[in-house]
Amino acid sequence: MGGSLQKRLLICILLVNVILIATSSILLMDVLSKKEKAKEIANINECSMFLFSSIEALAFERGRTNVVLTSKTPIGESNRVFINERRKQVDDSLNAGITRIALLNSAEAENLTKQHNRLKQLRAYADTQAQLNLAERDGLFRSIWIEESTFIVFQIKRAIEEMEKPTTDLGFFDFYHHFQLDCVEFRLFSGYSASVLTAVVNRGERLSSSEYENFIESRSKADYIWSGIEKNVSDINRSELTEKKERVYNEYYKNYRIFQNEILLKAMNGSATSTDAEHLSDLSVRAFDSIFELIREVNLEAEKSVNAMERRAIEQLQVAFLQFFLALGFALFTLVYFRVRLFAPLDRIIGALKNIVDGRPVVPVEDEL
Repeated sequence: MGGSLQKRLLICILLVNVILIATSSILLMDVLSKKEKAKEIANINECSMFLFSSIEALAFERGRTNVVLTSKTPIGESNRVFINERRKQVDDSLNAGITRIALLNSAEAENLTKQHNRLKQLRAYADTQAQLNLAERDGLFRSIWIEESTFIVFQIKRAIEEMEKPTTDLGFFDFYHHFQLDCVEFRLFSGYSASVLTAVVNRGERLSSSEYENFIESRSKADYIWSGIEKNVSDINRSELTEKKERVYNEYYKNYRIFQNEILLKAMNGSATSTDAEHLSDLSVRAFDSIFELIREVNLEAEKSVNAMERRAIEQLQVAFLQFFLALGFALFTLVYFRVRLFAPLDRIIGALKNIVDGRPVVPVEDEL
C-alpha cells in the first residue's frame, strides 16, 4: 500500500512539474523568437536608414546634374561643389547600406553594387559633358542620365521594400517604413517634374507638348501621394512629424510651386530666362530638402519604435528566464522535499510496522509519525 501511495504521489508530482517546465519552456521560446524578431527589424531599420540617405543625396545629384547638362555654359564652381558633396553622401551611405543588406539579402546587395558601379560610369561621362558648352555636348546623354539615375533610385527603393518581405508581423514599424517609401516617391515625382521644367528653361526653349505632359503627369502623381502622406501624419499624431509636414507644405506648395507655376507659363511661351532657372533651383533645394527632413523625422520615430520593441523583448526574456529557472527549482525542490519529508519517513514507518508484525524489535518512529 505504501509503495502504491508513493508511486501515485510521485507520478502526480512529476506530472505537475512537467506541465510547469513545459509551459515555461514554451514561453521562453516565444520570447526568444520575439527578441530575434526585434533584432531583425532593428537590422532592417539600420540598413534602410543608410539607403534612404543615399536616395536623398542621389535625388539631388540627379536633378542638379540635369540642370548642368542643360546649361548653355560649362559647369560653374557652385554646382560642382554641390554635386560633389551629394556624391560623397551617396557613396558613403550606399556602401554602408550594401554592407548591411548583404547580411539580409545577398542578391539585393549584389544588385545594388552593380547599380553603384553603373552610377560611377554615368558620373564620369557626365563630368566630361559638363566641361563643354551646350552645343558641343552629346544631345542624347541628358535623357540617358535622367532615365538611368532615376532607375538606380528606384532600384535602391526596391531593395528597401525587399528587405522586409521575408519578415512577418512587423507591427507599427511596417507603417513607418511604408510612410517613408511614400515620401521617397513624392520626392521622386515632384523632383522629376521640376527637372523637366528647369531643363527647358535652361535651354531657353519653349515647353513642348510631350514635356508638358510629362511635367503634369509627374506633378499629379506627387500631389496624389502627398494627400496620403498628410493623412498618415494625422494618423500618427506626433507633433514633430506634423511640424516637418507643415514645413514641406510651406516650402514646396506655398513657395516653390507658386513660383514654378509662374515659370511654367513663361516656359510655355518661351519667355523664361536663366535667372528664372537659377531662382527655381534655389527654391527647389529648400523644398526638396524639407521632404527628406520629414523622412529623417520618420526615421527617428521608427528607431524609437524599434528600440522600444527591443527593450520590451529583453525585459520579457529576463522574466521568461526567471520563470523557467523558478519552474526547474520548484521541480527539484518538490522532488527532494517529498523524498526527504514524506517518502523516506513513510518507508521507515512501514518498516516498523512490518517489524511489529514479525515480532522483531521496533526502532522509535515518533519523529516520522
